[in-house]
Amino acid sequence: MPSGVEGDGEDSNHAIFLEGISREEFTHFVAWVYHIGSAAQQHTIPSLTAILKISQMWMIKNSIEWAISNLEKLDLSPAHKLELTCRYSIPEWIPHATWALVISPLAVISEDDVS
Repeated sequence: MPSGVEGDGEDSNHAIFLEGISREEFTHFVAWVYHIGSAAQQHTIPSLTAILKISQMWMIKNSIEWAISNLEKLDLSPAHKLELTCRYSIPEWIPHATWALVISPLAVISEDDVS
């Protein structure tokens, strides 16, 4: 998408600004796009969340499904799943994450879960 600014994107002094996307998120997304066939590539929660966020913004359905599928393989806390559900519309996670959160002892809920 051309911005209309002369020299935009030509070098680091004329970087393209993508509204709502951090440099780190875009780096995760681009790395994933160019290594999509790589079985050796390990994905972290931040990288999968970035892929999900950008895929949602740009309505890339198969990428949304891929990111959700891979997030499901990770050990996300119920609170984190509910946060992602609210942020990125993943309704299929609501029943299980809610139930898991309700039956969790308070001792297992971390600072990250409540912030």
